[in-house]
Amino acid sequence: MRELITPFLPYLVTPDATFYLVSSENSLKERMSVKTDVKPDDTDLFDVPGRLSRLREHFRSVAETDPGTVVLPTDDHSPDDLADIIVKHLEDRRAHPDRHRRRHP
Repeated sequence: MRELITPFLPYLVTPDATFYLVSSENSLKERMSVKTDVKPDDTDLFDVPGRLSRLREHFRSVAETDPGTVVLPTDDHSPDDLADIIVKHLEDRRAHPDRHRRRHP
């Protein structure tokens, strides 16, 4: 994916923050059990050996290179809780931009 997007990077706006939502395997299984629109990609996360761990590793490697990374654990949080946490983070960034200014080499 990185190779495909590299030629277009000069034309894209870099986000100030990218939220990576992370859950435990148990929490993910629980959420998937009540999902009403389950697709093969969803079930493959648990049915295909190594699929979930490879996906997690991919996101981890992308997050490590993203200067706007905000890792947000989702266990024990409702969607409304998560939205509130994200809004609070963004409001804090706006109120205190010097705390969140990116450092360039």
